[in-house]
Formats: sequence, C-alpha cells, structure tokens
Amino acid sequence: MLSRVKVSFARVTADDREAVLSILRGAPELSHVDINATFDRWLREGYFIKAVDSDNRIVGVLHARQLEDAVWMEGIGVSSDIRRKGVGRQLAAYVMELTGGKVFRVMASERNVPSNALALSLGFKEVDRVYFSDGARVTAPELARRLGLDEAKDVSLEGPGYVDSWTWRPIEYYRGRVFSNGQVKVLDTDPPFFVAGDADGYMRFSRQRAAYSEAFIVYELRRA
Repeated sequence: MLSRVKVSFARVTADDREAVLSILRGAPELSHVDINATFDRWLREGYFIKAVDSDNRIVGVLHARQLEDAVWMEGIGVSSDIRRKGVGRQLAAYVMELTGGKVFRVMASERNVPSNALALSLGFKEVDRVYFSDGARVTAPELARRLGLDEAKDVSLEGPGYVDSWTWRPIEYYRGRVFSNGQVKVLDTDPPFFVAGDADGYMRFSRQRAAYSEAFIVYELRRA
C-alpha cells in the first residue's frame, strides 16, 4: 500500500501564487481559462485551500464555493512528484468538512485520470457527461446570429445540466436566453452551451460528442 503523506491545511494567500499556479497549470480543466485571473478570483471567494507538507512545501490545492444547491469543487491539483500518496483525498475530505455542505459536485476531464480516480474513491457518482470543443471564441448571441438562430421563449431544455464559466449546474437553474431554430438550441453561457444540435468551428460545450471534442464527467456526492 502506498504511504500517506502527512500534510496540514491553510488558506491560499497571494504569496502562494507561483507555487499554486505551478500545480494548476497541468490541469486539463483549466487549460482554456485565464489562470492568473482565476487565481485572483479564487482568493476573493469561497474556500481556496492548500496542503502543506512537513518541509513547508505546497503539495496540493483545491477551491470550493457554494453554488445554487451544492458545493462546487474545482482546481483540484497535487504536485506531480507526490501523487497517489493520499494528498488529494486528505485535501478533498478536509475541504468538504470545512464547507459543511451536504451536496458536492466536481467536473473532470475524461483524460484526467487522477481526478476521476479521486472522485470515485470518495464515493462520488457520475451524473452527467458533456463535450468541450475548441475553436473560434464568440459569444452566444454572435454564434446565434451566424447560425441563424432566434431568441426562443418557453422552450424545453434537454439534459440534466449545463456548463457556464466552467461550472456545471442543474438545467432547472438556467435563467438566461435560449437561441433556437427548433433543432439547434444554444444557451447564453460562456462558452456557448448546445443543449441540442452542434456546430463545428467554435469554442463550445455540447451534449453531442463531436470530432476532436473532449469529454468532461460531472460527479456528485450527497451526504446525509
């Protein structure tokens, strides 16, 4: 059995920027966002927690914040030289207790094997799977104009949830505009989210797997 590394926990500070960013830069979930701006935002909101080893070295990091009905966990990272030694599990368990939440969610790239393994080891269950494609970065209204979609009213939305600013939310919480032609339905999110249909060449999330798209798995844990 792999040994567990003894760590302590504390909030991330501005002085931790370089050490934390060096851990986060390899996360597929953060490869398409401004990581410096994300670091600054995480400092201001939620729980931005670091794991520190006996040599006072930051070896893990995790951010959590309350969304509508659940605690959203993101930015989970462990130093590459110390993975598979229990640091991620200890860090996640600590943050879950710290938040006092009952429902937790996290989204991991299908190719992020450590994050998927961590979620499953903690008892998380898959609740959704969405597909990200890179391409031209346009807003949802501009994309709708290019595709000939109109703003729709009282339109039904398919699927359990949607992604906005790289956070997953249950579909019943969506309150924004919907652009549609009856077959294609796009939400006014960043990047645009296709709840029905798809369009090549644009940065987007979609319910349909497209050529060269990357699958993201959404996990949920409910505690009594």
